[in-house]
Amino acid sequence: MEKGAIYTHFPQGCVLIAYKEEINMERSANNVVTKHVNNWDPELLLEMGAPDDEYEFEIERITKEISRCQDEIEVAEVIKDIFDDSFGRDFPLEECLEIAKKIWVNLHN
Repeated sequence: MEKGAIYTHFPQGCVLIAYKEEINMERSANNVVTKHVNNWDPELLLEMGAPDDEYEFEIERITKEISRCQDEIEVAEVIKDIFDDSFGRDFPLEECLEIAKKIWVNLHN
């Protein structure tokens, strides 16, 4: 077994699930995205008293997609596509870029 790996044991043997580093990186990315999306609150749902996990679905999707992004513009496009899809309106790319830059800086510094 490899150091730092997480395994699940079954009667037939054990299966490598993930590396701790990968899990920690994903949690960290999720925390960064959560912080910035909730601060942005694009639909003002949190401001109106919605629970802190109101954007959880969008945050999970963004977190999964941004690992493939090469720059903050691609992150902005991901954010725009996901929020356009979720809320049925056209979010301005410039607005999404503001959030994307904050996320990008937090993840890469």
